[in-house]
Amino acid sequence: MTSAFHILADTSVLIDYVRSSQKHRTLLHKIFETATTPIIAVATEYEFCVGKNPQNVELIEALMKRLRVVPMNSEIVQIAVPLYLSLKRKNALIGVNDTYIAATALHYLTYIRSRIMAIVNDTYIAATALHYDIPLATLNTKHFSRLEQDFGLQILANI
Repeated sequence: MTSAFHILADTSVLIDYVRSSQKHRTLLHKIFETATTPIIAVATEYEFCVGKNPQNVELIEALMKRLRVVPMNSEIVQIAVPLYLSLKRKNALIGVNDTYIAATALHYLTYIRSRIMAIVNDTYIAATALHYDIPLATLNTKHFSRLEQDFGLQILANI
């Protein structure tokens, strides 16, 4: 699965498409035009689908039928662990600065739980792109650009 025509889309790309009134200008629309198989990580599927509401449920379900979801596996976890540890060493975790405090608060605060899951999900999404050697399409370059230089993550914020 190393074809240049495979692109892994991040949740931000999907959300942008759903919210946009000019869908033809979105990155996801361009991916549909150029990619042989738009791909999302299972973590992206989760993040995207929890955002369903009566106004967008039909659009989200239609989009999910057009996307290939790749599952989490041990090989991706083995890529994700060094990504996470590298960001942690640099004090540059995606979304939360102090994992220990957040983990302690996790027991008490639902908000903190969702932020920790964002860290884990973004790491898994990046690891999935690295595992399959495909570029990651995202509008969330602030998070993912931290992995570009050290791990060779290819980021597409524009096509």
